[in-house]
Amino acid sequence: MTDLAGKKITLMGLGLNGGAIEDALFFIGKGARLTITDLKTAKELKPSLEKLENCLPADRQEKYKINLTLGKHEKKDFLHADMVIKSPAIPNNSKYLVLARNNGVKVSTSMGLFFELANTKNLIGITGTKGKSTTAALIHKIIKTKYPKAYLAGNIGVSPLKYASRAQKAIGIIELSSFQLDDLKKSPHISVITNIAQDHLNRYRNFSKYIDAKKRIFKWQDKNDFLVINKNIKKIATNSKSKTVFFSDKNIKTNNTSVHPDNIAAAIEVAKILNISSKKYNTEIKNFTGLEGRLEYIGNINRTKIYNDTTATNPMSALNSIKNFEGKKLALIAGGEDKNLEYSEFSKNLKHINSLALLPGSASDKIYMYGLKNGTWNDKFKKVRNLATALEYSLQTNPEILLFSPAAASFNMFANEFDRGLKFKEAVKNYGAKRKKVSR
Repeated sequence: MTDLAGKKITLMGLGLNGGAIEDALFFIGKGARLTITDLKTAKELKPSLEKLENCLPADRQEKYKINLTLGKHEKKDFLHADMVIKSPAIPNNSKYLVLARNNGVKVSTSMGLFFELANTKNLIGITGTKGKSTTAALIHKIIKTKYPKAYLAGNIGVSPLKYASRAQKAIGIIELSSFQLDDLKKSPHISVITNIAQDHLNRYRNFSKYIDAKKRIFKWQDKNDFLVINKNIKKIATNSKSKTVFFSDKNIKTNNTSVHPDNIAAAIEVAKILNISSKKYNTEIKNFTGLEGRLEYIGNINRTKIYNDTTATNPMSALNSIKNFEGKKLALIAGGEDKNLEYSEFSKNLKHINSLALLPGSASDKIYMYGLKNGTWNDKFKKVRNLATALEYSLQTNPEILLFSPAAASFNMFANEFDRGLKFKEAVKNYGAKRKKVSR
């Protein structure tokens, strides 16, 4: 569906991350009759609703009117739509989506629609369990040295529909989560897989199904396309029809703790495919400072360096971050909600840290249980009620490094992992303000 003027579009899931706002603006700009529906109330969605209002044209003509169904979903919004655009987080077996499909209504996502509109030969897609945002951002920096109009979108927090008008000619670097890949029927020209470990098993029936979702990034590639994949998971590429390029962090040297060598290795292989000189990509790698919430250095309190790694929402991600500080006296703040993941290996590795402050949540319960079972739980490990208490306890142990790397989801205490990261940074700021000991 490319002619959207006058079409009835239901946007299912406004959320708080901002991407759906750009989706809404896209449909409004195309002259569609837009309905937004979300189980969250108007009060809960206030920041997003205000942002959307501020983005609309100042005259706010009648054609920009949006129908809102908040705090619930109504069948009519799905039965009478020409198309439903769902948030990737909403499972395909939602009864409202089933109702729409059974009545001949097209159901898609903003990513699915974008891939219909785009020239996929101009797309570079990045997925993986850990490091996909950092890798995508670094690739974008490098590619802009040769293609200045290249854009970055997707799971990194920007709807690809924002760039729909450029999708035929400009190069797009698109970060793709497993949820976004679930609904795709096309593959990018260059597909990158950073790594794969257990995640989102509260959505996928088993780890194999999660891997299948990730493999969709190269499912529709042909012999003229490229798959750039971590050498450690090369078996996943067995049925690839494209040119397969393996990368490894073996010869990558970096002093930047915010950027894993794997991220750099993947970006270099993409640069080589596009014939970007080593001088250019090495300069961009050297100047790249990483992303917020990904091993983000936020300052010192006394002699303790503090890092915000809130996007580590699974145990593998947190363990990778912990390894960056081997040999250092490390205080870890972790815990949160479980995604039906395995925490035995994570708990075993806690023997390498100096202290642990464990936030509330079902994942925390697993970490504690396995810690007792493995004998790694000790008197320097403590369950805490909130971030302020976690921070205070951790600093009392006088660590060289304080790492906030939760290894779990955030939805029991925070709106999302980014809200969690902001709250952590606020806690650090408040702690420092009381003691006047924060420096950068």
